[in-house]
Amino acid sequence: MPWSVEYDLEFDFLHCVFSGHLTVQDFKESTTTVMAMSKKHKTGKILMDDSKLEIAVSTADIYKLPLFYDDVKANRRSKIALILPTAPQAREDVQFYETVCRNRGWFIKSFSERQEAIDWLISNKPNAGHN
Repeated sequence: MPWSVEYDLEFDFLHCVFSGHLTVQDFKESTTTVMAMSKKHKTGKILMDDSKLEIAVSTADIYKLPLFYDDVKANRRSKIALILPTAPQAREDVQFYETVCRNRGWFIKSFSERQEAIDWLISNKPNAGHN
Protein backbone atom coordinates (compact mmCIF):
# COMPACT_ATOMS: atom_id res chain seq x y z
CA MET A 1 0.00 0.00 0.00
CA PRO A 2 1.69 3.26 -1.13
CA TRP A 3 -0.21 5.44 1.34
CA SER A 4 -0.96 5.82 5.04
CA VAL A 5 -3.17 8.17 7.02
CA GLU A 6 -3.26 9.25 10.65
CA TYR A 7 -4.96 11.94 12.71
CA ASP A 8 -2.86 14.77 14.18
CA LEU A 9 -4.58 15.49 17.49
CA GLU A 10 -2.43 18.53 18.29
CA PHE A 11 -3.36 20.47 15.14
CA ASP A 12 -6.65 18.71 14.28
CA PHE A 13 -5.88 17.54 10.76
CA LEU A 14 -5.49 14.29 8.86
CA HIS A 15 -2.00 13.53 7.62
CA CYS A 16 -1.97 11.33 4.53
CA VAL A 17 1.41 10.24 3.15
CA PHE A 18 1.80 8.90 -0.37
CA SER A 19 4.94 7.21 -1.70
CA GLY A 20 5.89 5.21 -4.73
CA HIS A 21 3.52 4.51 -7.60
CA LEU A 22 -0.04 5.60 -6.91
CA THR A 23 -2.76 4.00 -9.03
CA VAL A 24 -6.38 5.08 -9.48
CA GLN A 25 -7.42 2.25 -7.14
CA ASP A 26 -4.94 3.47 -4.49
CA PHE A 27 -6.39 6.97 -4.82
CA LYS A 28 -9.93 5.70 -4.36
CA GLU A 29 -9.02 3.55 -1.36
CA SER A 30 -7.08 6.37 0.32
CA THR A 31 -9.86 8.88 -0.37
CA THR A 32 -12.48 6.57 1.10
CA THR A 33 -10.34 6.08 4.23
CA VAL A 34 -9.54 9.79 4.58
CA MET A 35 -13.18 10.80 4.25
CA ALA A 36 -14.26 8.23 6.85
CA MET A 37 -11.58 9.46 9.25
CA SER A 38 -12.56 13.05 8.52
CA LYS A 39 -16.10 12.31 9.67
CA LYS A 40 -14.90 10.31 12.68
CA HIS A 41 -12.58 13.09 13.91
CA LYS A 42 -14.87 15.90 12.76
CA THR A 43 -12.15 17.68 10.81
CA GLY A 44 -12.06 18.93 7.26
CA LYS A 45 -8.34 19.73 7.28
CA ILE A 46 -6.19 17.32 5.30
CA LEU A 47 -2.43 17.36 4.72
CA MET A 48 -1.45 15.24 1.74
CA ASP A 49 2.28 14.61 1.71
CA ASP A 50 3.10 13.75 -1.90
CA SER A 51 6.83 14.49 -1.59
CA LYS A 52 7.82 10.87 -2.36
CA LEU A 53 4.99 10.19 -4.79
CA GLU A 54 5.37 8.72 -8.25
CA ILE A 55 2.22 8.92 -10.33
CA ALA A 56 1.08 5.78 -12.15
CA VAL A 57 -1.98 7.22 -13.84
CA SER A 58 -2.65 9.08 -17.06
CA THR A 59 -3.46 12.77 -17.42
CA ALA A 60 -7.03 11.77 -18.28
CA ASP A 61 -7.23 9.78 -15.03
CA ILE A 62 -5.85 12.73 -13.02
CA TYR A 63 -8.57 14.89 -14.57
CA LYS A 64 -11.25 12.43 -13.37
CA LEU A 65 -9.87 11.77 -9.85
CA PRO A 66 -11.61 14.71 -8.11
CA LEU A 67 -14.98 13.36 -9.30
CA PHE A 68 -14.51 10.55 -6.78
CA TYR A 69 -14.79 13.12 -3.96
CA ASP A 70 -18.44 13.51 -4.88
CA ASP A 71 -18.90 9.72 -4.98
CA VAL A 72 -17.76 9.44 -1.33
CA LYS A 73 -19.72 12.56 -0.36
CA ALA A 74 -16.64 14.51 0.68
CA ASN A 75 -17.27 17.74 2.53
CA ARG A 76 -16.96 20.68 0.11
CA ARG A 77 -15.64 22.82 2.96
CA SER A 78 -12.63 20.55 3.44
CA LYS A 79 -9.28 22.29 3.26
CA ILE A 80 -6.55 20.26 1.55
CA ALA A 81 -2.84 21.11 1.60
CA LEU A 82 -0.58 19.25 -0.83
CA ILE A 83 3.17 18.87 -0.31
CA LEU A 84 4.55 18.65 -3.83
CA PRO A 85 6.64 15.71 -5.04
CA THR A 86 10.33 16.23 -5.71
CA ALA A 87 10.27 14.24 -8.99
CA PRO A 88 9.62 16.74 -11.84
CA GLN A 89 6.91 14.76 -13.69
CA ALA A 90 5.08 13.83 -10.50
CA ARG A 91 5.27 17.49 -9.41
CA GLU A 92 3.62 18.58 -12.68
CA ASP A 93 0.95 15.91 -12.29
CA VAL A 94 0.11 16.98 -8.73
CA GLN A 95 -0.04 20.64 -9.79
CA PHE A 96 -2.43 19.64 -12.59
CA TYR A 97 -4.50 17.72 -10.02
CA GLU A 98 -4.58 20.84 -7.82
CA THR A 99 -5.82 22.94 -10.76
CA VAL A 100 -8.55 20.43 -11.62
CA CYS A 101 -9.69 20.31 -7.99
CA ARG A 102 -9.75 24.09 -7.68
CA ASN A 103 -11.69 24.41 -10.93
CA ARG A 104 -14.27 22.05 -9.42
CA GLY A 105 -14.60 24.18 -6.28
CA TRP A 106 -12.37 22.36 -3.77
CA PHE A 107 -10.24 24.31 -1.27
CA ILE A 108 -6.81 22.95 -2.13
CA LYS A 109 -3.35 24.43 -2.36
CA SER A 110 0.11 22.99 -3.05
CA PHE A 111 3.35 23.78 -1.23
CA SER A 112 7.01 22.92 -1.64
CA GLU A 113 7.66 23.06 2.10
CA ARG A 114 5.90 21.00 4.76
CA GLN A 115 5.74 23.76 7.37
CA GLU A 116 4.17 26.21 4.91
CA ALA A 117 1.50 23.62 4.14
CA ILE A 118 0.76 23.06 7.83
CA ASP A 119 0.67 26.81 8.56
CA TRP A 120 -1.83 27.36 5.75
CA LEU A 121 -3.88 24.34 6.75
CA ILE A 122 -4.30 25.37 10.38
CA SER A 123 -4.88 29.06 9.61
CA ASN A 124 -8.41 30.39 9.80
CA LYS A 125 -8.25 32.60 6.74
CA PRO A 126 -11.60 32.90 4.97
CA ASN A 127 -11.72 31.50 1.44
CA ALA A 128 -8.31 29.98 2.22
CA GLY A 129 -8.27 27.57 -0.70
CA HIS A 130 -8.27 30.30 -3.29
CA ASN A 131 -5.42 32.52 -2.09
